[in-house]
Amino acid sequence: MRLFIFISLALVMSGCGEDTATQDSGPESRELATRNAQPVETSNRFADTAQETPDDASPNAKSDVGDDTTPGPVEELPCELSPGMCPNACEHGESEQGDICVTDSDCACGHCCGFGSCQPFDAMGCESFADYATCLCPGESPEADPIDPGGNETPWRVDPMDYVDDCDAATPNGSTCNPFCQLGCPPDSHCALVDDISFGCVSSGSGTLGDACEHPGECGPWWSCFGTFDAEFDTCRQVCDADEECPSGQACNLEIQLTSSLSVSFCDTAQISCDLWLPDCPGDMKCIAVGGKTICTEATWDGIEGYPCTELGDCAVSNEAGDRMLCMSVVGCAPICSTADSLPLGAKSCAEMCPGGYTSVDINLDIGRCSSAGP
Repeated sequence: MRLFIFISLALVMSGCGEDTATQDSGPESRELATRNAQPVETSNRFADTAQETPDDASPNAKSDVGDDTTPGPVEELPCELSPGMCPNACEHGESEQGDICVTDSDCACGHCCGFGSCQPFDAMGCESFADYATCLCPGESPEADPIDPGGNETPWRVDPMDYVDDCDAATPNGSTCNPFCQLGCPPDSHCALVDDISFGCVSSGSGTLGDACEHPGECGPWWSCFGTFDAEFDTCRQVCDADEECPSGQACNLEIQLTSSLSVSFCDTAQISCDLWLPDCPGDMKCIAVGGKTICTEATWDGIEGYPCTELGDCAVSNEAGDRMLCMSVVGCAPICSTADSLPLGAKSCAEMCPGGYTSVDINLDIGRCSSAGP
């Protein structure tokens, strides 16, 4: 009995001694106890995020959870146009309205390259994009659901290399780019006349309209290097399809037959229309007939009837009989007459003027000349 009591008393004292040792272990033990309790507090703190922390979690458990919530690098997704966005919303430059450009991709979102400068989609030179005039650019949000101006839900891209024929004027035969809308060339280049036979992409120089040049790369964006056979030197010129495309004071009136299948026009000094039968040109200019039109030209000579002329302004206005004269390549300076049923004021009838018969000179202008000498 005494042995049992002694053993029991020894066990009780042993337990009390361990507890006492724990309480009296000092600040270091209390700090360790606090650290050991930390994982439980961390588990409670993240309870709302449905993350469970084991009871035996290490002191690093908190930092592990924090690393998982740190945002990683954001992967930039490729731009895809959505309905209602501008065609060049993904691929556009920084040039604003009025800035010089070569291709549509040079211009800011919502603008195209029209006649060498950035213009809104519904401006002159950008009419092919008029349906996109109210399209959205990045950062813009519509008041209502966006509508695809093109009438479909397929995303679209605008790439000057891919849509050379997206222009009112077709790409010239045998050419790799479109000079009328400046399409089909990469940045820092433009579409220009090459070797006087076709249009291709050339590097862009600094020459402005009218500057002397030796090759198209010397001319700035939009312009070709070209000169007529009688010009002293070539100059930077603008290819055109209508008078509205030319600078002020010029018109699309210099038509050039480059090859048997390629004819293009350049901007040149604006022509003054005139009355062939009652000349009304300013100064000493002369009224001539060319390309189905009657226009004023500079006087280069006053050749008499039969004079072998080379320029349209080489002939005198009329012969000694008062008949109007024009320069004709075969017969030189020759008197003309009218073949019209209703005789214009100031004209002479070919039937009256040419008893030996007459030949048509211009069927559109009703102009003829006598086929044989008169009486």
